[in-house]
Amino acid sequence: MKQFFKSCLAIFALLLICAACSRQPSSIQNKKKPSDPESTQTISHQNDSQVPKKDGTVISLKEVKVPNTNFRLATYRMMYWSEGKKVEAYVAAPHGQGMYALQVVCHGGYAASLPRTHVKQLDDVHFDETLIAYASPYQITVAPLYKGYGNSEGTVEGLHGYTMDTENAIKAIKTYFNNHEKYPNIQDGHLYLQGVSMGGGVVLNIASERQDVLSVVAISPFVGWDIFGNYCEEHQDNPIWKNYLDYAVRVYGQFNINLPAYKEQSIDYKKITAPVFLIQGTADKNVPWETVQTLYKKMKKNKQRVTIKLVDGGNHALSNKEDLLNQALTDWYDKNWHG
Repeated sequence: MKQFFKSCLAIFALLLICAACSRQPSSIQNKKKPSDPESTQTISHQNDSQVPKKDGTVISLKEVKVPNTNFRLATYRMMYWSEGKKVEAYVAAPHGQGMYALQVVCHGGYAASLPRTHVKQLDDVHFDETLIAYASPYQITVAPLYKGYGNSEGTVEGLHGYTMDTENAIKAIKTYFNNHEKYPNIQDGHLYLQGVSMGGGVVLNIASERQDVLSVVAISPFVGWDIFGNYCEEHQDNPIWKNYLDYAVRVYGQFNINLPAYKEQSIDYKKITAPVFLIQGTADKNVPWETVQTLYKKMKKNKQRVTIKLVDGGNHALSNKEDLLNQALTDWYDKNWHG
């Protein structure tokens, strides 16, 4: 168990270094099949057109080398279909067979849709195989790159699109591994979600759509355009929050939480059944700590299982409070890891 915690903290440390915050643009801103004959090094279809463009279908799975990875793990680059686009993800899995939980790690990104594609880096985040560095050898890990990021097709889509791409990554890797003999199985009902910044919003959104989630950890999370937008509208005297609001208005129209465009980019938190851990710094200049506290109060009022830790002086993703963050995560997983 201690090894799991160490790996969990390490992968979060990587995400903190490259947190790719909820940001605005600078301008506009079961029964198994027989062993398959495919190579253990490269599993790919000869012609992508032969693969039905069905959401959550693997197009290719190729082994890649990832620095700082445990020797017990095999690491892969996966391409899969999501809403008719080829989307990239990285996967770490123990060698051989066995039954494991699935951990989904979600990176941050732009706070709304944007006509940009193949975004390779934001701040210190590189959208590549390094997203699964330090993955735990005691679970299967998948880190999806949403449309518009890395080698994924399409353009940046915001919370709703990120959520769709992550759901399809979960479906793709689970279906593929559980139907090919040489890969480990992903255990039903053992899904762990963790995300930083915009990725925190993604995991909260996914938890509102699924019943098989055992734990949600959201660090400096974007909490949806309803709560976030209201805060920005009420604090337009601060140029940071005014710029975010202007960004949303350009993309989704005049701000109104009752409009379909804003509802689609918000989180139906009342549907979350898993335990949720919200961690937020009070000196965050990308996500107002008050918005995270608002979500906490709403969930608490709804009698949901939610815990919040507000860190005095903590910046975005708490990269300046790593020791405190690591201890908080250790304590959380000690109570909420079910193998």
